[in-house]
Amino acid sequence: MKKKRIIIVGIIIITAAVFFLFSRFMSQKEDKEDILLYDGGGSEEVVVDLAVQREDRILYIRKIKLILDNPTLGDVIKAVNSEDEGVAIRLNDNGEITQIGDAPRDEAGRWQILVDNKSVHENNVWYIPAQDYQGFTFLWE
Repeated sequence: MKKKRIIIVGIIIITAAVFFLFSRFMSQKEDKEDILLYDGGGSEEVVVDLAVQREDRILYIRKIKLILDNPTLGDVIKAVNSEDEGVAIRLNDNGEITQIGDAPRDEAGRWQILVDNKSVHENNVWYIPAQDYQGFTFLWE
């Protein structure tokens, strides 16, 4: 009887240790998540997702953390352009997307802006606020 108790207690301890190690491993994995950090010296922290998609492929997808006051989609683009491994996004003087990668805005198509998978009518990215947990998509059409 005493031997059974020792075995049961041993199994419980081993199970608890495995659970603890697994949960610790998962939290470390979350800490190492691939996130682009853009520190503009502000007091507000906003995390957004950005996807850039052509008709046949995804050009860019990333989670971006902005640290600045009153961030906009223009700041998200600024963060992407500051990274050497990202995709180049060009804007005109009116804050409109003129080119992403090798796809310029012309008669053949344009870059549509989606916020949380809904089309927006504002083309000036500096007027589109960036809020926490928001998803932005640039879709070639």
